[in-house]
Order: sequence, then C-alpha cells, then structure tokens
Amino acid sequence: MLQSCRQPGSAWKPMVYGAALAAGAITPGTALRDAPIAEYDEVTATHWKPRSGNRFRGVVLAQDAFAASLNAPAIDVFDRVGPGPVVALARRLGITTALAEVRPMALGASCVKPIELARAYATIARRGWAVAPHFAIRIRRGPAELFDATVPEDPWLDPARRIDRMAATAGRDPAERVAATGGRRLDERVAFQLIDMMAAVVARGTASAAATLGRPAAGKTGTTNDNTDAWFLGFTGRVLGAVWVGFDDPAHKLGPEGDGAHAAVPLWMQAVRAAEGSRPRTELPGPAPGGMERVAIDRETGLLAAPGTGGLSLWFPAGTAPTEITGQPGTSPTDFGRSSREF
Repeated sequence: MLQSCRQPGSAWKPMVYGAALAAGAITPGTALRDAPIAEYDEVTATHWKPRSGNRFRGVVLAQDAFAASLNAPAIDVFDRVGPGPVVALARRLGITTALAEVRPMALGASCVKPIELARAYATIARRGWAVAPHFAIRIRRGPAELFDATVPEDPWLDPARRIDRMAATAGRDPAERVAATGGRRLDERVAFQLIDMMAAVVARGTASAAATLGRPAAGKTGTTNDNTDAWFLGFTGRVLGAVWVGFDDPAHKLGPEGDGAHAAVPLWMQAVRAAEGSRPRTELPGPAPGGMERVAIDRETGLLAAPGTGGLSLWFPAGTAPTEITGQPGTSPTDFGRSSREF
C-alpha cells in the first residue's frame, strides 16, 4: 500500500473528469463520443488502441460514460482539458508518482501508490478537504481513549469531538494543526459533482454489486490490461475503503473474472459492511452546496429533456446547464468540435 506502484486503470478517471469539470471543459451532461480510437506512436513504432469490448454507443453523456467506465469518452474528456490540468489536480490530491503526459494517462497508464490514490479519493469524498493519511486516527479501549490524531480544524468533526480536540491540542501551533487537515484541495461544487458521478457507478454502473450493501455508496472500479490489477476505491457517508488485487509479479494475471467489479468490489463490501455495522445510513452525495441546480438532461442529445420525457437528473453549477430543449426547431444536439482525434 505504501511503496508499490501499480497502474490504476479506470480508477484514475476521477482525475480526468475532475480536472475537466473544474476547468469548465465538460459538465456531467456533456455529450461525449464513444467510437473506436487508434493512434500510431512514431517514437515507439507501435499502435495504441484502447480496449472497448468492441461495443460503442456513439453518443453518451459524461455521467453515463463514467458510470459504465467507457474508455473512448474518457479520452474525449482528456483531449478537451489536456494533460496539464489532470496532472495538476492529481498533485493537489496527493499523487506524487511520475505521470506521463500522454493520452494513455487518461486510462490510468501511469502507476500510482494505493495509499496516495486512497488519499485522493478521500479528499473527493470530503468535498475537497484533504486529510493526511495515518495508520490509525483514533483508538479506544472501552471508555478510555488511547490515541486520537484528529485536529479541531478538521471540517468533518462533529461538534462534540471538535470541542474535545480543541482542548487536547491547545498547546500546538495553529498552523501545524491546520496543516494536518491538508486544507481545501478541490472546489466543493466539483467534488460534489464527482461524488454524484461515483454514486452512479454503484447505482447502475460497474460497481452495481455494491448497491446491495444496504446504504448509499460511491466509488470507481479499475482494471488494467489482461486483468493484471483490479481496483475498487469507494466510500459511504462515513468510511472510505481502497482495494487493490493483484500479484507482486505483474506477469501473473488474475484470470477471466479478475476485474475490479468481480475481484475488488466484493472485498470492499466485506470490509465496509464490518466497518459500518448497524450505524444509521448517510445519504450521498448529501445536501448540495450553494450555487448548484438539478436539471433533467436528454440522454441522446445532451440538451434539456422535453417536458414529460424524464431524462437523466444531473447537478450543474448555476448557469452552466443547457438552455435548449430537445426536439425544438433549430437545436443542435451534439458538438464534437473538440472531441478525440480519430484515426
């Protein structure tokens, strides 16, 4: 968890989508292209053709593409925002490993340390507030508290514990205490949108098995080529868990069902079910931050759903949702002017 560096596969996609959301390059309702992609690398004299299962949807909304872990739309998103913002976001969220600024990075080609990716996800789950990783945050034996590493500035503390920690850390340098929380690393509205997109992964996407947990959950699966690595990083309103499954020697593979959905999600469910116990459920993504609105979007066009037709309900920062209604004369449903380069 601390030293191993493994490719995250699609578990990297929150970095790509998060950077694009923050830059205004996409919204959860942006219509993306899901079509074959192939690229020739003149330096290595090799062809790069992302895996897709040989099934393409043509046009798919960003949130649906994220939930289904579609590769071509993720590359479309990467092309719209560029590698720089993706790397910058990863650094802010605590990723320190080398990141190759090439298109395959969109699909998790650069290796990461599991502990760092878990910290990045924790920051998203905490609506942009980072937290320094500890092997233990709080240890209790009966009524006696043996260890508590939290600080009063942590925005996720309940009022009673905040007062307790203020008393316990009264002699510490305030700057040191704030540094322990990591501060804000991601705009709350972007984090909220990512949480909603990750909840769709559990509700109807590649981690749908986790919906049987009996409480709201969100996360992202990841699988690398030939089922070498399987990931699931997910969270409830209270606890986050990161699961990586694989062999020390990448030459050994996990087998036909060794993907994130089949190898990692069940282990995550066991751990989180034990950690949550019988505690009350906490809703996800929870109350929306100020300046957000929920809008129904037509899945085929990316425009506002016509009245009475349903559509996919998505969150937008105020003023960024489409204004045209599907089916009205003169509407232009899909613009691929900045989409992926096709060969």
